[in-house]
Amino acid sequence: MKNLPKITSKSNPLVKSVHLLKSKRAAESDLFICEGIKLVEEAVNSGSLIRYVFISDKFCESKTNGPFIKKINRPDLEVIHTADSILNYLSDLVTHQGIIAVVKKKFYQDDKLFDRSDGIILLLYKLQDPGNLGTIIRVAEAGGVKGIIITDGTVDPYNPKAVRATMGSIFRMPIAKIDDVHGLIRKVKDLGYKGIGFFPKAEKEYFNEDLTGPIILTFGHEAAGLPVEMKINGCAVENTYVWRCGVLECGCFCCCCNIRKYEAEAG
Repeated sequence: MKNLPKITSKSNPLVKSVHLLKSKRAAESDLFICEGIKLVEEAVNSGSLIRYVFISDKFCESKTNGPFIKKINRPDLEVIHTADSILNYLSDLVTHQGIIAVVKKKFYQDDKLFDRSDGIILLLYKLQDPGNLGTIIRVAEAGGVKGIIITDGTVDPYNPKAVRATMGSIFRMPIAKIDDVHGLIRKVKDLGYKGIGFFPKAEKEYFNEDLTGPIILTFGHEAAGLPVEMKINGCAVENTYVWRCGVLECGCFCCCCNIRKYEAEAG
């Protein structure tokens, strides 16, 4: 841990730059904020590239935080002691724990998610709610999903609210970003994946489908769902399996993941 001077002013250049990560422009940055001892510990344990760790006076004074302070006392981590007022300024929470980290975002190339022939990949099309997205990432990890692909127009998975909702899964779940969703669906079909799209109106129901083998599940906007043209142009109608579902709900997705995992394990 580098011996850096304590920061007490909001006008400090580093504080100003980190504060910008709370704005809407943060989606354009390659850095994000995670806060709370659990998430920061997850970041440390995952080997993520951590630029800074900010700890407040109150955090340092708590004896229960002593073991964690020792854990981050490493030469490769830049731990910065700040006044409580600085953490109040940088935190996205009304009541914070006195510790935040600035971490580098990690996105995979979508090809990396198809290294294994079997498994489920999730494609998220223009989701808007960061809490929903974070919950989906967490449930996807629990359900055995091997990767998530988000399209252009989907909320940043490293949005502070999304990161908190993942409860640490953001550091373990491979996530890729794409611009050409139709091209991706055509590609995964060529790789032998079965395409399952969740449309508001459909002839087939999800729970009647064989969910073994490589699958890509596609969810759309929370309110509008997937556009009809995606069903026609994205992949052939006979290879698109759908469920009567108007909006994306995390509970529905949880069921999908767990049923898929059960069928895969049952063979």
